[in-house]
Amino acid sequence: MLELIILNLYAINLQCQAIMCPVYYETIEAEVSCYTNQVAETDESPDITASGERVYVGGVANNGLSFGTLVVINGKVYQVNDRMNAKYGGNHFDIFMWDYDFCIKWGRQKLKVKIIK
Repeated sequence: MLELIILNLYAINLQCQAIMCPVYYETIEAEVSCYTNQVAETDESPDITASGERVYVGGVANNGLSFGTLVVINGKVYQVNDRMNAKYGGNHFDIFMWDYDFCIKWGRQKLKVKIIK
């Protein structure tokens, strides 16, 4: 039920047409880190994601899921909108954040990730 509420709130924010659709998800264990828009952590256009959007809190990079896929990490909903270095597979998520120091403190964590389908 919580996942349905979270998805509905996210859908309202995105002005989604299908707010009441059922929620199906798969839970995986993944390595989760975070990144900022510093050039040292990204490519030559640090403010633009691989999907062509400007970076924003709520975006996440992943190499295995399609752009637009919603995932729940630590109870928060993120949307896949970026890619990572090719050395990372589909079991790694990199959450975008503005605060570099917070990212360093976060480090890399093994967490359960719910993939909304």
